[in-house]
Amino acid sequence: MTRARAVSWKVAAAVAGLLVCAAWGLAPLDRTVTAPAPPPPGPGASTAASGRTFDVAAFSRPLWPPPPEPAKAPPPPPPPPAAPDLTVQLIAISGTEDARTAILYDPAGDALRTVSVGDTINRRTVTRITADAIDLTLPAPHNTTATLALKPAVPATGGKP
Repeated sequence: MTRARAVSWKVAAAVAGLLVCAAWGLAPLDRTVTAPAPPPPGPGASTAASGRTFDVAAFSRPLWPPPPEPAKAPPPPPPPPAAPDLTVQLIAISGTEDARTAILYDPAGDALRTVSVGDTINRRTVTRITADAIDLTLPAPHNTTATLALKPAVPATGGKP
């Protein structure tokens, strides 16, 4: 065989295969065609002139899922504890006007405590000491000031009523 004849034989085989594939692809496999039964019209469906139903409700569905809900703010912090009761008693004040100290009795610890301005006792800060009183301030959020005064001196009766 010559080369031209071998090529033409291959071309003829390729064309024949192509024709067989085209006939197979274009030929219908089943000649009976059945139309599906139309669905019953539901709410939002309308029948067009061609007999097909048009579902309007399909357009009310979201195309994408909704975005996630934003993170909720953390709950507010609990309220501060109530101000503790002031249980200390002012016993004495000593010192000069420049450097005064106060002696307080703390029944919780059953002890005498000596404090000066800036010291803390029972969560209260000593803010001022005068000759006859002491100011104790409770810090934020309460911001309250309590004043303890010395009791007036009782004169000694010397045993007589």
